[in-house]
Amino acid sequence: MAKAVDFYDGMIDIQQEKTPKQLLQKGIIMHGFSIISLFAFVLILSGCSFQKTVQSAPEPGKVEQLRQERAKDEALQHFIDGSVFETKGEYAKAIIEYQDALRFDKDPAIYYAVAKNYAMLNKLALAAEMGREAARLDSTNITYRQSLAEIYTKAFQYDLALAEFNKVLILDSNNISSMFNIARLTQSTQPLRALEMYDKLIQRSGPEWETLFQMAELNIALRRYDRAAVAFEQMLKIDPANLALRKSLGEMYVRAEKYDKAVPVFTDLLERDSTNLEIRGALAGTYLQRGDWNLARRQFDTILQSDSLSPDARFRIAITYFIQLQKDSTLLGSTTEQFEKFLKEFPGDSRTNGMELRGALAELYLEQGNWNKAREQFEVIAKGDTLPADIHFRIAFAYFMQTRKDSGLVAEARMQFERFSQLHPKDWRGYFYCGILRLVARETDSARSYFEKVIALEKKNADAWWYLGSLCFDQKRYEEMVELMEKAIEIVPKDARLHFLRGLGLTRLNQNDDAIHSLEKSAELDPKDINTLSTLGMTYDAMKRFKESDSTYEHALRLDPHYPLVLNNYAYSLSERGLQLERAYHMSRESLEKDTANGSYLDTFGWILYRLGRYAEALPYIQRAITGGEVNPVVYEHLGDVLSKLDRTDEAKSFWRKALELDPANEALRKKLDRGTL
Repeated sequence: MAKAVDFYDGMIDIQQEKTPKQLLQKGIIMHGFSIISLFAFVLILSGCSFQKTVQSAPEPGKVEQLRQERAKDEALQHFIDGSVFETKGEYAKAIIEYQDALRFDKDPAIYYAVAKNYAMLNKLALAAEMGREAARLDSTNITYRQSLAEIYTKAFQYDLALAEFNKVLILDSNNISSMFNIARLTQSTQPLRALEMYDKLIQRSGPEWETLFQMAELNIALRRYDRAAVAFEQMLKIDPANLALRKSLGEMYVRAEKYDKAVPVFTDLLERDSTNLEIRGALAGTYLQRGDWNLARRQFDTILQSDSLSPDARFRIAITYFIQLQKDSTLLGSTTEQFEKFLKEFPGDSRTNGMELRGALAELYLEQGNWNKAREQFEVIAKGDTLPADIHFRIAFAYFMQTRKDSGLVAEARMQFERFSQLHPKDWRGYFYCGILRLVARETDSARSYFEKVIALEKKNADAWWYLGSLCFDQKRYEEMVELMEKAIEIVPKDARLHFLRGLGLTRLNQNDDAIHSLEKSAELDPKDINTLSTLGMTYDAMKRFKESDSTYEHALRLDPHYPLVLNNYAYSLSERGLQLERAYHMSRESLEKDTANGSYLDTFGWILYRLGRYAEALPYIQRAITGGEVNPVVYEHLGDVLSKLDRTDEAKSFWRKALELDPANEALRKKLDRGTL
């Protein structure tokens, strides 16, 4: 018995030195008998005495201690068996053993082992459950949290993975693995956070290729090209012989608008390989960005001498010349030559019949005044069966613009837009220009129908409403004009022109009180429109609101001191009131000099001469106003007044009678005629 007791005591000493939990965590594997087996063996050795000797019951605390120790031993054995299966790749069997271990001991290391094996079997929900329990039981264990984060990542639960990696950083602020994983997971959604992590990685571990590459990519995505260039610079220090990387650095300098830094990079690359047309093209482009066309052109000239120049390269150079032409008109000839060479050298290229090339060439010919060659290019483009509407419109519009130089092309321009409208019946642009071309030909009814089609397709097209209103005005259909503009204003309430046309129509209907509101609104929306101000001033004047009319005229003359209509109307208003006659004289004379055949201007000038007492001088101007065409009764009355002052009474009465026939409601004129004198 003594020997058995000594052995048991020794076993207790071993347990005190290394507990089962410590054995699990350290991964120690015991060979031979387990502790429990050894304990049973001791009991057998003392069996005789046990049966013959009655002993007292062991203390309750001692029993519980022994039970716990036996449970931990059982757990340890299952854990060891599971580890063996795991080593062999038999993960399902390993899980069974680990789960048996958990029946005896809820140790976090066992949960961690189960989680790993579930993850190996791609049973990620169960793996995450076990991993969470391990982390709960030992919240400061970095290994457990990293493992759980990796499980979440594999399950695409990136937010949960990030939360775990962040907890690791709280526990260990220098944990490089977590920094890298956080950066990787936040690249697409939180690029600035990712860059922060990559920066910390470089501070702790020094510049590494992969980290710098990721930083460069992120900064490019964020359009922070200067910072991307810094990353490329550091990568070049790691691999200075990498020419592709050097080229990327040059391109990044260009994007960052650091052209002076880009030039030496591309120059260095060209010194290493002078036949590299791509690098030479990049250098030429950099010179262009820097505003040095001459240096750029030298590079292009070298490129163009190459026999192996691809169609893409030649096409890009031609387009570059075309763009530069907008700044330097002397390049017109050489730019045209570039496009013509492309057509000659690459007749089978898909772009030879395309709008980009042919259209650009047509514009170049137009710029040179060579309409026939331009038309040749348009005809090639128009042969396409599937010509997009925008390209077709641009061709038709080119014909339209050419009519300003050659009115003989009006019919052809009309044909182009009519064809456009047939092919694209829901595109209002064709009908709009068909309407304008009908106006040019004075086909007003046809023009009106086209503008109505425009409004049917695009109600908010204020230009079409404007043309419709103007047509009504020209045809003296004032009531229809006012009604039409009221509809237009409901749809396009902030277009000053529509309010102006409504007000103008109302003045012709002698509804000045209502007209004033529209004219004032028009002036409010467009305070610099002289026509509106002129009509508004004239309407104020007709209503005898002279203070407002004078203010309006003065405002208009500040905007344009030489506008003939305002000069005429203001001069007439002043003369009627006998004010500033000398000023009125000079204003009227200036307006008449600009339009010597205008009947209204002739009458105004003659009437001012009359008010100045210069009757003989006034007579021929008012006579010319009458003989020049249709006149109103006021002009006849003016001529009668001048003749009366010249003692040509009978002739005066004759013109007063004509005035009264046109304006029978003029009682003052009637009395004048009855008196036979002024």
